[in-house]
Amino acid sequence: MEDSEYIDPSIQRSEERIAGITIHGKHAHLYPALLPIPQWTIRRISNLRDRIERRDTHLPDQIDEFQKQSLGKALAHYHHHRICDKRLNDGEPTCINTVLQLMISRTESFGVFSRIGAYLIKGIHFPSYCKPFDLNKDYHTLTHVYVAGLAGLPDLYDLSSLGLRLAISPGANRIAIASWRTVKVWALDPKAFLNPEYGLRKAEGVPGDYCYIQGPGWQFYSANRIWGKDCVLLEPVELVSAGVVYGLEFRGEDELWGTTEMGLCRWGFGVKAQGRREEGLLE
Repeated sequence: MEDSEYIDPSIQRSEERIAGITIHGKHAHLYPALLPIPQWTIRRISNLRDRIERRDTHLPDQIDEFQKQSLGKALAHYHHHRICDKRLNDGEPTCINTVLQLMISRTESFGVFSRIGAYLIKGIHFPSYCKPFDLNKDYHTLTHVYVAGLAGLPDLYDLSSLGLRLAISPGANRIAIASWRTVKVWALDPKAFLNPEYGLRKAEGVPGDYCYIQGPGWQFYSANRIWGKDCVLLEPVELVSAGVVYGLEFRGEDELWGTTEMGLCRWGFGVKAQGRREEGLLE
């Protein structure tokens, strides 16, 4: 959906242009040219006259939890089944869903401190009955908390006309972001932020913290720096440049392909990967 003339101009700022669309069941997300994060949503694609909504992409600069709709791209989820605790929901067995989301924002709000950059944000959902989180659903309200920040991102106010190119591996163990000629990859383990037994490495957590929002991932990533007082800082690895990057896509967890000015490029990350560059000709 490259041509934005079919989109109501009132929803766009002067520097924005519709450059992509993804369909999720009955609704669709529209993407700007510079950031690979949905900026608008069509709630009912069956009704072409349905209103196009601008999404709230502002990230508040705070440590405490905050309420918002689903944010960015959902990576992985965890279902905590039938918790029985007298302090929770009057002692009734309760299920809790948590989701790990990647959010990139450069939105500022007048009079409110904002976070600019790329973050892993944990969303918390209390289903009315036992049901796993739906990664394709756009939830109207979730409770959010920051769990990690991605270091090494370029200046989001000084991007090329290509903007950022994003790829996420199938198991969400790697995130690749390209900006012009630079490609960086961040490694992560989603379970470290979602599953308390896994993330705490058998250490004792905070009693009653069934949502695992008290220092999620801190024990698992104890060798990493902590961003301020509230989340882990993930450092990237910069890949060998193959020229200007137009697109990225993972093939499995250990193989990244890119469309570049030099043609197709493949980067390997497996245990047998070697730090060398090879060139070939497709005939």
